[in-house]
Amino acid sequence: MDAEFQDFFRHAFPKTVAVLRQMGFGLEESADSASEAMIALLTSTAEITSPLAWVVKIAIRDASRNAQRAVLGRQKAALAARRDRPKVSEIGSGQLDEVVLDLLMRLSPVRRQVIALYYQGFETYEIADILASKESTIRSHRRHAKIQLSGFVRELRAEVQGEFDEFLTLLQIEEVPTRGQRR
Repeated sequence: MDAEFQDFFRHAFPKTVAVLRQMGFGLEESADSASEAMIALLTSTAEITSPLAWVVKIAIRDASRNAQRAVLGRQKAALAARRDRPKVSEIGSGQLDEVVLDLLMRLSPVRRQVIALYYQGFETYEIADILASKESTIRSHRRHAKIQLSGFVRELRAEVQGEFDEFLTLLQIEEVPTRGQRR
């Protein structure tokens, strides 16, 4: 391997894994697919104008194919994981990533892919190329995903408030009014 590819690998591999993780793929699957995409880039004879976007595109295809082979098992595991999800009040800082991934998993697969790529810094035209879609469609998916995510966050806040109210009731403590509130 030449030094240029090694530098590219150090930069692109973690970013590719992060994109796949945000799309809901497991860490091992993401790393495997990113590796396969890097090997494909290294052995490719095609003229590639945007290597990072190309690698991400290949990694997404590889991960999707692998996921399709194990769809039933993944769905059962995802349902079990959602049922066993900890209450928001039980979440420590180490579990915050799991909460974010859970919120992303509530999005449709296409919107999840668009948001994952967007938050990794890809431009709309790059996302459109990676997902083989129109830029206007990508903008629409991004807008709707943001709206959905903000609704999920509002639900999460309501859940936290409900748990806080239960906690105060258990301790038989009235909520102390904040400045400007009346008892």
